[in-house]
Amino acid sequence: MEDGIVQSATPTISLFDVPNLIGWWDFGDQATMYTATSLGGINPTNNVDFRSITNKSSHSDRLGSFLQGSGTSISGYNASYQENASGNYARFNPAESTTSPFDYSALKRNSYEEGVASSGVVSSANIDLQNFSFFAVLQVEAVDPGNNNRTLFYLNGQDVDGSTTQLNVAHERNSPNDLFVSIFMADEPSPSNRVDSIEVGEEALTSKHLLSFNSGTGTNAAKSYINGVEKSQATIDGDDVLTLDNNYSAVMIGNRTNASAIPSGPTSHFRGNIWEVIFYNQSLTSEQLTFVHNILMEKHGLT
Repeated sequence: MEDGIVQSATPTISLFDVPNLIGWWDFGDQATMYTATSLGGINPTNNVDFRSITNKSSHSDRLGSFLQGSGTSISGYNASYQENASGNYARFNPAESTTSPFDYSALKRNSYEEGVASSGVVSSANIDLQNFSFFAVLQVEAVDPGNNNRTLFYLNGQDVDGSTTQLNVAHERNSPNDLFVSIFMADEPSPSNRVDSIEVGEEALTSKHLLSFNSGTGTNAAKSYINGVEKSQATIDGDDVLTLDNNYSAVMIGNRTNASAIPSGPTSHFRGNIWEVIFYNQSLTSEQLTFVHNILMEKHGLT
């Protein structure tokens, strides 16, 4: 298998066979990463920093065309490409003393933009927060991430009414130090209703594993999975639609931003290894979930 595609005597099966794949960052695919902050040029070799990665999705609503690293050209201020017999990956190991943002993003902030899908637009997707699926193959550095949540994946945008809306996949600082997805909706009148979350409910694994969240409408319709096994259920009450075609929009791996798309400091940087991150702009059916789980589990030797 290569690049999330199964080759066989039967027709090729791929992650693209499930509709609305709008984000696919494959840190094991050396050809999609570059040592420069824009696409093209030199691909990283083993243990070399990379400063940009292609979004392999070609969907018209893709989450940016690529993600650009915010670290400087100094070695150690970006993730590094690692070759391994069991599958290549990216090593995210930011030091607490790192002063520049250690992350990869497509964003628009006033006149500045990077990695956007089109001029001035990070993405034209309308993401129904009761109707999306997220997958990541990862390994955390340690069970306890320290004094702060450490963000794996982040979307900063607006609801259709213009209020701040954010989606955060992170490693929880509090017991049980699990992985979770949280959704922030600023337009909710009551502060207690502004955050919905789906939590795995058990310690994050320090071994390579597949994490997935599948949102849904209704009581306990949102679910989390580790290596294809359901771990928890939750209810997403908010009906916000996250848009990324406005100022201060951001798609980020390895860190989070504030509402103005300014990256957070080093203490919120993800620490660990990432093989790939995938985002579908729809909830997957049980058959589709099994299909994607099986592809990723086989590709990454997790079966």
